[in-house]
Amino acid sequence: MVRCDETSDGFYKFEADFKDGCTYTTTIIARHDASSMPEGPLTLDVVLTSPRGDIYIDRVDFPMAVSEWKSVKDASWTYRDNVVLEGPESGIWKIDIRPVDSVAARSIVAIGFLYETM
Repeated sequence: MVRCDETSDGFYKFEADFKDGCTYTTTIIARHDASSMPEGPLTLDVVLTSPRGDIYIDRVDFPMAVSEWKSVKDASWTYRDNVVLEGPESGIWKIDIRPVDSVAARSIVAIGFLYETM
């Protein structure tokens, strides 16, 4: 697991080394201040940069009921399942994650990115 407590330009920055031909599950974890988290889903911008420099941008909504936000400090969601990268797409990927909502951004203490082989 890779965890980032500090942001750069509003993004939490990670690197992940995806080996050729392996199958991965990726998870995003958010540690938040439960007293100030806004209602509704947590929306994140995810910017992925491949080893070749190709950039992919993804906006994802992770559901969380208000009562759940008030009762937990860490929440996690599967981001992508059964990811297989081969050839030039395998190697070190850069992953930048940013909360879209400014109130949510102030409530996030840390974001983690977990990638596991299956």
